[in-house]
Amino acid sequence: EALLRSGASVNARDSTGHTPLHSAAYGGYHTIVRTLLAHGAVVGYTSTFHQTASSMAASRGHVAITEELIDHGESAVRALTMAGYGGHPELVRRLLARGTSVNGVERTVCRFKISADATVRVKIDIPTPLTVARFQRRAEIVAMMMATESHQQSTPATE
Repeated sequence: EALLRSGASVNARDSTGHTPLHSAAYGGYHTIVRTLLAHGAVVGYTSTFHQTASSMAASRGHVAITEELIDHGESAVRALTMAGYGGHPELVRRLLARGTSVNGVERTVCRFKISADATVRVKIDIPTPLTVARFQRRAEIVAMMMATESHQQSTPATE
């Protein structure tokens, strides 16, 4: 808090695009996450490795931090994907209880200017939480996801 009071930027980025919020979320420092959010930290920033604060927290199994970041606008689908990837069944249970779709797809649109008159758009689809859990051979997590209503009622095409 002393740094913030003395004018430090809550959204400063390091050479990899990580902010203080990324670091606090990854490290499991819930009190610091709350302080940064209270001082206006932007939750949606992605690093050069396409990581958000919630994806970093979820990959480490930090339940309370992940939920708080989702409550502040972070993607629950991305968090579920990373919780499955990291093998954190308790966090997966909590995210499924919130109604997060196991078939949800994060989409990133990249625009490239190739001349003064032309712009190319490319869609990059990130695999679904269920696909990632299967790939990582997380049997318990796959079983939880397969049992959810969101899996039984939707497909990636309908998301």
